[in-house]
Amino acid sequence: MADYETVDQWLLDEADPLLVKSFDMEITTNQFLGLFKRFSVDLTNGGLNLAGPTPPIGSSV
Repeated sequence: MADYETVDQWLLDEADPLLVKSFDMEITTNQFLGLFKRFSVDLTNGGLNLAGPTPPIGSSV
């Protein structure tokens, strides 16, 4: 299993290619947001200052 730091190498080492399908779909914003069980937006005044991977949910920093 890969994590944030090792996912690039993990994908390169995989024997089977990663299958991706692209398609276009016209839906409203409400329909799009309805596809998610949870949708959270955080508004900040100074940005999030994301310099690296974020810790897993529930971990203490």
